Amino acid sequence: MAIQFLLGGLFSAYAVFYSKSATLTRTGIFFGVLVVLLIGNEFLHNRLSNLRLLVALYALACFSFFTFFLPVMIGIIGTWVFLVGAILSAVVTLRVVHLIYQRNPERSQNEALKVGAPAVGLISLLVGFYFLNWIPPVPLSMKFGGMYREVQKQNDHFVLSYDRAWYQVWKQSQNPYPADEPIYCFTAVFAPVALDTTVFHHWYYRVNSSKSFAHADRIPIKIAGGREGGYRAYTFKQRLDPGDWRVDVETEDGRVIGRVSVVVEERGSVHPTPRTLSY
Repeated sequence: MAIQFLLGGLFSAYAVFYSKSATLTRTGIFFGVLVVLLIGNEFLHNRLSNLRLLVALYALACFSFFTFFLPVMIGIIGTWVFLVGAILSAVVTLRVVHLIYQRNPERSQNEALKVGAPAVGLISLLVGFYFLNWIPPVPLSMKFGGMYREVQKQNDHFVLSYDRAWYQVWKQSQNPYPADEPIYCFTAVFAPVALDTTVFHHWYYRVNSSKSFAHADRIPIKIAGGREGGYRAYTFKQRLDPGDWRVDVETEDGRVIGRVSVVVEERGSVHPTPRTLSY
């Protein structure tokens, strides 16, 4: 019961951490796995005597911890940091298995291998998830994003200009957007203190919903961590053709931190009221 309680606490914390970086793209798959385990843990009481299951869940807890913890501590994200975290997860898990059987000599070494193998297989599977871009890009997370007519920096704030109808009090960015006019994509990406990295505004375009999105532009942005509201930056396009546009905020290896979408169309006869937002 104590183990079940501790696993539930760990998976609850990891679900919160990873939800900040997970999106409704493929990077949300790992977050979905954590949520399933969080819920499933409540119904595993009769199965927690299965040592293979316990060790596998422990391996996942270690993996989730090191994947999040290492980039925060060393200030670097990337493939090699992720692989170091995966290796540490495997080493710690196998060391625990070794300690279990070291104090129980009546159990065979063959049984120890059978207990440790599923955990190593699970970590290997998660490494595969990473190269499929199914792991959220922790510890980065997008705090805010939108499309605007103009972006101006005033002292320590950015003033974002956009149009909206008087009744659209919930809107904080402009969508739809008139064609053949300058457009700014503004985002704020959170990163821990001392973490400096490069993210990209990856612009995609499609004529209509029956087509698939195609690459339009990929613009690098150097960010520095430490600001609670996220590192603020924007990219600018002179004009956009009518159709569906989106900007994926990506890491260098292509994992999606967040997404901003907009529909570009010919200007109508109704002219919404200009608004500004300070961020």
